[in-house]
Amino acid sequence: MAVLYAALTAMLLALIGAFQDIMFWFPARFALGIMTNGTYVISETWVNELATSQNRGRVMGFYTTILSAGFALGPFILAITGTSGWLPFLVVITIMLITTIGLFFICHCLPEFAKDTT
Repeated sequence: MAVLYAALTAMLLALIGAFQDIMFWFPARFALGIMTNGTYVISETWVNELATSQNRGRVMGFYTTILSAGFALGPFILAITGTSGWLPFLVVITIMLITTIGLFFICHCLPEFAKDTT
């Protein structure tokens, strides 16, 4: 699912960049939020599944640090690329495609989510 969410995020960013129409942007941004939050929930669940009770604090601290650096990367990209044209979109689309490829190659190593049958 995370591979799909990352790929759809890249696709939505390309569509948002291509269509400069505010009426298109509302549903596209809503869908982008769903994809981004889905990726966030999956990654947080993986981190909790992989961490042991002995190292959970350190693992979550590292994860939160990396996540915060990712949040800071957005404004930094805009400061470097500006806010108009295709360049900011292309930078983030490239990051998401790299993420998609990385997830594709490691997802078989990550734990499956337990299914609740109650």
